[in-house]
Amino acid sequence: MSRPRKQPGEKRIVFLIFRIIGGSLLAIQFFASILLVFSLIKLNILQVWQLALIIGILFLIFAYNVFELFFRKRAKLFGIIASCVLAILISGGCFYAYHYIQQANDFLASITGIQEETVVYDVYVRKNGGITSYEQLKDKKIGFMYDNPNLGDLKTKIHDELGDLNAVGYDIIGSLISEAYEGKISAFAISESYIEFLEESDIKIKDDFTVIHQVKFAVPGRTDLRTPVDVVKEPFIVYISGSDAPSGNINDVSRSDVNILAVVNPGKGKILLVNIPRDYYVQLHGTQGLPDKLTHAGLYGINMSKATIEDLLDIKINYTFKVGFSGVKKFVDAVDGIDIESRAKMNIKNEHGRMCYIQVGWNHLDGECALRYARERKTFKYGDLDRGKNQQQVITAVINKLTDLHYLTRYTQILDAAKGTFQTSFNESEISDFIRWQLAELKHWQVESIQIEGQNSMQPTYSLGSTKLYVFLRNAESEQATKTKISEYLQN
Repeated sequence: MSRPRKQPGEKRIVFLIFRIIGGSLLAIQFFASILLVFSLIKLNILQVWQLALIIGILFLIFAYNVFELFFRKRAKLFGIIASCVLAILISGGCFYAYHYIQQANDFLASITGIQEETVVYDVYVRKNGGITSYEQLKDKKIGFMYDNPNLGDLKTKIHDELGDLNAVGYDIIGSLISEAYEGKISAFAISESYIEFLEESDIKIKDDFTVIHQVKFAVPGRTDLRTPVDVVKEPFIVYISGSDAPSGNINDVSRSDVNILAVVNPGKGKILLVNIPRDYYVQLHGTQGLPDKLTHAGLYGINMSKATIEDLLDIKINYTFKVGFSGVKKFVDAVDGIDIESRAKMNIKNEHGRMCYIQVGWNHLDGECALRYARERKTFKYGDLDRGKNQQQVITAVINKLTDLHYLTRYTQILDAAKGTFQTSFNESEISDFIRWQLAELKHWQVESIQIEGQNSMQPTYSLGSTKLYVFLRNAESEQATKTKISEYLQN
């Protein structure tokens, strides 16, 4: 039995319904297309012709749908339905792309520019000393170190919290600790990161003292962390600082456990990595008297580390890049692991008991093992020098992955994986310019690694006064060779 044919009136109603639906879908398609185009313009990593091509394709599809729905003289229901489906697909694709591009824009905004650092101080009291709450310290003697660069802000913060403050200052950390043991002061406030290097000198605060309160405040960002250049035309220097903040928060002031300069020459497609040993015995910028370990400069903020290295090598650092150790793991996993050539066999266990087995020769490492490899020094004869070489290998391997077209096209996922693990003084446009240029040039970078040499010694330091710590004495010949090499890379 044949189906009854639709009457002309019924057919017009069906067409009208689908055209109304199609019109609504077209409005959504137009909005989604505009949203995508504006997000791409903001991200600014595409060449002009690439952006124009995308706009042209979106316009042609939109024009086709408009024609099919409203202007075709002998319109067919199948064609109208196909246009509706096409509008849905294009809208969905645009919204999906916009979501990921917006993630990238938000991420770049969160890590770039001049950012403040957070200083964390622990207030310690003697275990079983009778003080069980922070409020009990009101009117009690609290010890501070005079060389604390944030001393004024710290005192103000505690005063605001407790009221009248009975502060006692010390030049030598040993004197502060001794008087705390003797009960001459009821408490002392010390940087959270300071504890780690106190343990280097066998001052085991945590055995006899407990944290009763934490004081946190922000240190404003510094504009002198930037000496901007045209990053796709001019050579520039990036200071890479590896943070070992106990909290894992990239904003917290902490020791600079990794100190590497990346001298980038975009014209020649070459990068020089310069490793400076963490224990290098240098004069901290703006201080007098005893030198200190370079790693301790980080306790006074990344700008202190940057300025100290500038003094040491007589250079101007253009940008900073601060990475937390947890970021190494996430970043390497985001690029599907890295390949490194090890000079030694290692069986390294992490704090959770996982073993990383590394053989002599080439190894493919995931994020956890790459982090362990970068931090390992006990396996090697020269300790920190060998660790510096390992860190340069890891950085080189990551650079090789990130400049590969396959991973450049996945950079939103890569950046999202590393969210909260690094900061940089590059601004958004500089990063976008560099990515756009790399996508156009597909340049294969040549990476060379060097490091400053030195000699093991035990010396007093600026941060711990007369207490002797392991340091790496300066080597004038190695420093001069490093300056010469940097100068070569800075020539166009």
